[in-house]
Amino acid sequence: MERISFIKDDGESVGFFVVAQAKIGETEYLLVTEEEEGDADAVILKKVGEDSDTTDNIYEAVDDDDELEKAAEALSELLDGVELV
Repeated sequence: MERISFIKDDGESVGFFVVAQAKIGETEYLLVTEEEEGDADAVILKKVGEDSDTTDNIYEAVDDDDELEKAAEALSELLDGVELV
């Protein structure tokens, strides 16, 4: 897996490994984790736009329970034998 960097609102850079990517309707979701292997906490991010100056994508953590459940279901279908809780 490739480690990619995300810049937080406060300017701090944090690296994540993208485990899976899914699109529901027009919205793109990423399942990311800080650890490349083994059991690790994961976060589901959704694309909310693009930076017009750099063409970088802008993502934010999914916090709506219904949206989180739908995104987790779509992402877990891509990951054979992995349950997202």
